[in-house]
Amino acid sequence: MEAIPKLMEHLRVKLGKDVKLIHDVHEHLSPTMAVELARRMEPCRMFSVEDLLPPEMIQFSGSAISAR
Repeated sequence: MEAIPKLMEHLRVKLGKDVKLIHDVHEHLSPTMAVELARRMEPCRMFSVEDLLPPEMIQFSGSAISAR
């Protein structure tokens, strides 16, 4: 989980603000880790972060969205 925000930050710096960065998490995080990842990636101004949580954990999606 440490590597992805650092990679996205590096890409943002190198590619500039006009490039739309997207990352697909593939539902591999717990709700707590999903919120933490969303917070860490906020400075990267992501266009999309997909599949933070699997559908069966959709009740936690409000926490990830409000973490922004």
